[in-house]
Amino acid sequence: MPDDDIKALRLLSIDGGGGPRGMSPLLILREIMQRIQAKDNLPTTPEPHTYFDMIGGTGTGGLTALLLGRLRMPIDEAIKAYDDLNHRVFVGAKKPTGSDEASRSEAFIKFIQELCMKKLGIRDARMMEDASDVNACKVFICSRLAENMNAEKPALLRTYMTSKHRSPDCLVWEAARAALAMPGYFKPVNISDGGVTQRYVDGGIGLTNPSQVLLREAEVVFPNGSLGVVVSLGTGHLPTIALSQDGGAGGASSAFAFGRTPASEIFKAIQGTALDSERVSEELAALFSNYPDVYFRFNVSQGMQGMSWAAWDASPSAVPAHTAQYLKVLDVDRRVDAAVVALLAPQMRVSIAAVNSLPAPQAGGIVGKPAKAVPPPISTFTGRSDALSLLRAYFSQKKSARTQHIFVLHGPGGAGKTQIACKFVDECRSAGGQMFTDLILVDASNVQTIEADLGALAVTKGAGKSHSDALGWLATQRSNWLLFFDNADDPSFNLSAYMPKCTHGNILITTRNKSVQQLGAGSQSAYHVYKMKKDEAIDLLLQLLCKQDPEMSVRDILQGMASQLVEELGCFALAIA
Repeated sequence: MPDDDIKALRLLSIDGGGGPRGMSPLLILREIMQRIQAKDNLPTTPEPHTYFDMIGGTGTGGLTALLLGRLRMPIDEAIKAYDDLNHRVFVGAKKPTGSDEASRSEAFIKFIQELCMKKLGIRDARMMEDASDVNACKVFICSRLAENMNAEKPALLRTYMTSKHRSPDCLVWEAARAALAMPGYFKPVNISDGGVTQRYVDGGIGLTNPSQVLLREAEVVFPNGSLGVVVSLGTGHLPTIALSQDGGAGGASSAFAFGRTPASEIFKAIQGTALDSERVSEELAALFSNYPDVYFRFNVSQGMQGMSWAAWDASPSAVPAHTAQYLKVLDVDRRVDAAVVALLAPQMRVSIAAVNSLPAPQAGGIVGKPAKAVPPPISTFTGRSDALSLLRAYFSQKKSARTQHIFVLHGPGGAGKTQIACKFVDECRSAGGQMFTDLILVDASNVQTIEADLGALAVTKGAGKSHSDALGWLATQRSNWLLFFDNADDPSFNLSAYMPKCTHGNILITTRNKSVQQLGAGSQSAYHVYKMKKDEAIDLLLQLLCKQDPEMSVRDILQGMASQLVEELGCFALAIA
């Protein structure tokens, strides 16, 4: 793609989990497009696909991404299509007779086929587009394979070819069905690829906000590109998810009285913890905190919490009204204006490959960043006693005079490796810091992040500016420092080249790459982090639900439902938390 090296990428992420609330991102995007029209004195409202290089969505957001990017609908046409779909399939007089999933699925497929015929000239149009149009907006939806729901990464259904891990060239309606294949909507959809048929479901459980997936995908597709702007659209804040003893909480919160709340309602609250997209938003806001005009998040804060299909049918103006009111809030209004400026004239602020290791901007240009501190674990950290006991025993033992302590936590993404390491370090701090003299965090995602973090350590310690200076400093410090290499997953480089050449000090590594465990020094120097124990996974889920009432035991009431959900999430810490 010849333009990748000279343009700043413009990315659009659209949340799922919205149902009728899925209209809100379209309304927010219409406001952005209308302001672009006014600012550029355009005769008509511009089409969103002309202002974004890539659009990614999950759930209803995946459907919206298809309407805007693959079918190239103008924004008002997409809004009308979404409204028509809701009434033809889910609510209103046009809803198919019979409430069974098969009739709704048939009506949904027919509707998408009609849109394809209208916009593309063929009912059974395929997702993949002509590769010769290098400037076409690229679109993907997040899905999951029904037989592998706890996979660390979603299965993407794309409109473009990739060099590896290719998507099946499915039909547009198949991709749309996969986007909404969630309990309460549709059953899994079968998609065939080269004689192999697999069942796809909505990727929204644990991945309602696909912004991080979008950034990773952009790095794969535009490896030499620069990031200009990321616009992330939500479907409205969820209600507060909590359980209380008397059920007296009011407002938008979802509080439940023990012994009086229907089990189905409690289970909805448990499911809701897996659909909260704001956690991802907060992580990205922190990541881009020094770049205020790169990341823009818009998500209606009030009024959307109770929006159901029945509420949509009774009051179809509710979502537009709440969205319009949100857009009038002064801070939101200013951010929309800033997003318009960024979309019209995106700046090449940072390499897309370096997004996960953003340096801090300083006067005169972007230079280094301060040395990283090891963060504390999440407040709801639960269990993992086996791994923590092994870490304590290993780093407490007297080491050989000829080698360092090197311990490796390995396992799939989302299993909780980093949190275990952070918990261990936090325990060491709480003990008065007597075990380690220095705690040093290094992002080991790639060579660039390792060298940047070690270089920052050298600057902090006054030892120089390069990673070599840092390694030399550590080699001369005959103290009990701990060097924590986090996310050392890439097998393309030799991690040991970035370890101090000395016989003192301690090294802790987290990795998805099983072969890295060979770097462990001595016996019991590696631990395979996988699923949580089921009872620990249930404890974690109940902690998240019961923050307001930590003394109340809810196990007898929620055991069955919590057990069911943690099994669906594969007992993976990231999916639960």
